[in-house]
Amino acid sequence: MTAIDANETLRVKLSEYPTFSGKGNEWHSFKEQFEATCDAASFDENLLTFEESEEQDHLDRRDDDEEYDALVTKFYMVLKFITEKGTAKSKSGHLLRTKTEFPAYSYLKRYYDQ
Repeated sequence: MTAIDANETLRVKLSEYPTFSGKGNEWHSFKEQFEATCDAASFDENLLTFEESEEQDHLDRRDDDEEYDALVTKFYMVLKFITEKGTAKSKSGHLLRTKTEFPAYSYLKRYYDQ
């Protein structure tokens, strides 16, 4: 039996992430599955709990930390892929096409958690 290091990153295929079409009745199930998958893939929790007041700190960190910048880029490639259909695309798409993509998932949460 092999012990698993709690700090070890698991590889998660893009096809293993849940997709979201933008239908409100699918949101809570999607959110739960997406956040669990992100946790397994060792994405920084701050990417899931972004507050607008943290945006400048995030941008500065991206400029100063290549590893973090690569992680953020990967996170948003995943988010763009899983929301590419239905109304979810229009809700997050404009944020994912710009340098301000950081709040895209938080924007979806605020919109659908109402």
